[in-house]
Amino acid sequence: MVIKHSSLFSLFVIGGLSLCLAGCLTSQHAATPPVAAGARTAATGLVTLGAVEPLQLVGKGAPVLAARIDSGAQTSSLGATDIAIMERDGKKWVRFRLQDRQKTPMERPVARMLRIKRHGEKAQKRPVVLLDIRLGGKTLKREFSLTDRSKFTYPALIGRNVLQGRFLIDVSKKNITSPLSEKDRE
Repeated sequence: MVIKHSSLFSLFVIGGLSLCLAGCLTSQHAATPPVAAGARTAATGLVTLGAVEPLQLVGKGAPVLAARIDSGAQTSSLGATDIAIMERDGKKWVRFRLQDRQKTPMERPVARMLRIKRHGEKAQKRPVVLLDIRLGGKTLKREFSLTDRSKFTYPALIGRNVLQGRFLIDVSKKNITSPLSEKDRE
């Protein structure tokens, strides 16, 4: 087998660059100290969340729900039943119950209607409401679409509208910010 001079040179250069990059990446990661679970990172001020975290709705008697953290979802969603759109003072409002959690319905103004495209199914329109929530030690007012999540493991899904600029995700962990009791896991 005959190897041309330029081929050997190319192999040498590519091999050298690979080693250099590997060394640079290794030294960069070695210089970054590990972040304690659920801690705010000093450099960014972001809080680390696991793949599932407790979500508390703010208000008297507000429940704590297990929430799936999903950076692929744009808008967060909340499991709700008995969803009814109504009109109050010329504006759209929605009455709903938290899925399997609430006997007394909640009422909120509709912030907007969200059209969800679903693979192989008809598009779905969902009401979106503003809710005060507590997640990872932060209290926020964010949009949540209301939908039936009874077929899902978790009654709430946290999307980018809550996560962006505030949280990091460690998908290898769950309940970093605080443990959920067994009744909260449903």
